[in-house]
Amino acid sequence: MALQKLLAAVGVGSATIDAVLDDDRVVVGGTLSGVLRIRGGAVEQKADRILLDVSTYVEREVNDSRVKEARVVHRHELPGPFVIAPNGNYEERFAFHVPFHTPVTVHGSRYPIWLRSGLDIPFAMDPGDQDMLEVYPTQAMANVLTAMERLGFSLYKADVEHRPRWRGGVGFVQEFEFRPAHRGQRHLDEVEVVFLGESGGNVEVLLQIDRAARGLAGMLMEATGTDESWRHVHIPAHSVEVAAQALGRLLP
Repeated sequence: MALQKLLAAVGVGSATIDAVLDDDRVVVGGTLSGVLRIRGGAVEQKADRILLDVSTYVEREVNDSRVKEARVVHRHELPGPFVIAPNGNYEERFAFHVPFHTPVTVHGSRYPIWLRSGLDIPFAMDPGDQDMLEVYPTQAMANVLTAMERLGFSLYKADVEHRPRWRGGVGFVQEFEFRPAHRGQRHLDEVEVVFLGESGGNVEVLLQIDRAARGLAGMLMEATGTDESWRHVHIPAHSVEVAAQALGRLLP
């Protein structure tokens, strides 16, 4: 029995957990739910809690190099203790809200989003389970992104960047970088869109506007980085048309 406990502690014959999602697609601010199926191992074990972590990769600069690190976006806990009998079978339902700051899924992106389910068993390896998620923007957010395309911009990339001083202590931000669909179409090099919040169909947005260099003055601005400006705005986004009108007044 002592050998079995030792083996369970290092993951051999230990309890396992498997999350079965009601739906692997969720809207920002929506509810992610499902059932946790727990199967006992060779010996009785006690889990202090069950951890459900929504995670993604965050890019940061380390020693002049860009590296990606796994980061927990949101943690949901089911408090224990849970006593797991040998070969026992248990089910626990879960449901929690996916917070607004959760990055949305962009197909082809280097920033997947997943749910990791784990048993917190003292002095034992975590027998975790991982399930990929599809996180969608709210309708208002989607209206803003579509409005940018209506205005002649194409989504170039959507990075998740390390921001240690970002408000709310989140520590990262998703930046949607748009560029003019056709070169010379606009007096802008790129526009970055960061979603901060939403209320009643109005979206709180941070826009970084990078103006195209024109003439000597423009070249000097670009060289010194002064061609970029930030705008903190609230965009009415009840429809794509309304959002496009509001953005059109902000972008030259």
